Amino acid sequence: LTVQANRDGGVNLFEVSGILHVQAGDEHTSTARIRVNLSRATAGSDGRPPASFQTHPNIDKARFQNNNWLAIKPGGKAFIVGKEVAVLKWRLQTQAEAALPVLINCWPAEISGGFEVNVEYDLQDTSLSLQNFCITIPLPPATRPPVVSSCDGDYEVDTRRSQLRWTRPLVDADNATGSLEFTVRTDRGTKADLFFPVCLDFTSAVSYCGVEVIEASDANDTPLKFSTEANFLPDRYEIV
Repeated sequence: LTVQANRDGGVNLFEVSGILHVQAGDEHTSTARIRVNLSRATAGSDGRPPASFQTHPNIDKARFQNNNWLAIKPGGKAFIVGKEVAVLKWRLQTQAEAALPVLINCWPAEISGGFEVNVEYDLQDTSLSLQNFCITIPLPPATRPPVVSSCDGDYEVDTRRSQLRWTRPLVDADNATGSLEFTVRTDRGTKADLFFPVCLDFTSAVSYCGVEVIEASDANDTPLKFSTEANFLPDRYEIV
């Protein structure tokens, strides 16, 4: 996930790139086929356009397009046992603010001797569960550490890097919004621009596009047991 949003609203850049790997556990499953659910990824909405997909050249493209089965094409090579192999890629791009999984507002207001800063987040996509949630706010050169008056979650001031990190172990539908307020003394002439870019980091085991494996079978169409693991995280998520 790559995001660059404007502090005053609007999105400069929003791109989600995904990849599906498969790993065969033995020779019997090295020619397995899997079916994926793409209903959420292809449906689109006012805030989220449909994703585009690309299969690996070793995969039967027509079969995938017809019924979402990822199968080795006739004459193709079997999967290498014990090695992850990429079989499907997808990509989604938009400039719609409604597509952002998290909205972040940062409001630095100049006061006598410094700034009062209010920051809030809003999890727009409440189907997501975001772990290790961290919003990092740069701090201008200050005479004293910031004074935090209210905080949903925890915070840490890194004086060496001149930044404040606001953290929550989990952000989901149960705590979809949160706020932080602090004041900081600054030198005369300090600009509000020094509180940007605000950056977001997190990890998640829920796919943003909702791509999921729902069925697997061998070459004779006998059902196979399988396990899945999903990872969703930002490469860069900043408000400028």
